[in-house]
Amino acid sequence: MIAGIGTAIGPDLTRMASVGTAHVMVATIKMQMTNEVMLVKTATEKFPGRIKSQEGEKVEVWDLSKMPPVLRTFSSKEVTYTDRDTEWHHPPALTDYNSQELADIIGFLRWASTGSQKEVKASEVED
Repeated sequence: MIAGIGTAIGPDLTRMASVGTAHVMVATIKMQMTNEVMLVKTATEKFPGRIKSQEGEKVEVWDLSKMPPVLRTFSSKEVTYTDRDTEWHHPPALTDYNSQELADIIGFLRWASTGSQKEVKASEVED
């Protein structure tokens, strides 16, 4: 979500972009797993998900097996199991970005979070 548009289902990268170095941002983009993604099981299916909210008997879960992710609602009794998912991989981590593409992504995130128009050079993200 940027500027109130969209739906947040992951970490706030704009906040990280406002304080993180280019190398920290690259590491985050390449991160394959996260503690927030759970293996969600019901009586009839299992899928990688991120729990949005749990209020009373209602559980809202982002179904990450769909692209784009889909918000699903269950009763708490329908969800039979949740635990950290060790198989799901963050889609951007599977993309082989080159240094210039990573620099452009970081530049965009910094612009979105702080308004900075300073260019991020490819050399800043290289090992």
